[in-house]
Amino acid sequence: MLLLSALAEAWDAGRACRAALADQPLTITDRHGGVRVHPLIVEQRACREQVARLARMLRIHVEEGDGDAT
Repeated sequence: MLLLSALAEAWDAGRACRAALADQPLTITDRHGGVRVHPLIVEQRACREQVARLARMLRIHVEEGDGDAT
């Protein structure tokens, strides 16, 4: 149950990142003028990896694009 709960939380966090990025640029400019990937993209990627890892542990098949938040 703990693993399933963690998977659901990671899934929700990924969806939240995706929703927040909907109206944001994919890159940001840092204080030195360098172009960087938006921090929410990094967080979304981490959520996707966590969902995949937990799904493998639970032997759950998660289809990409099937309501996928990550």
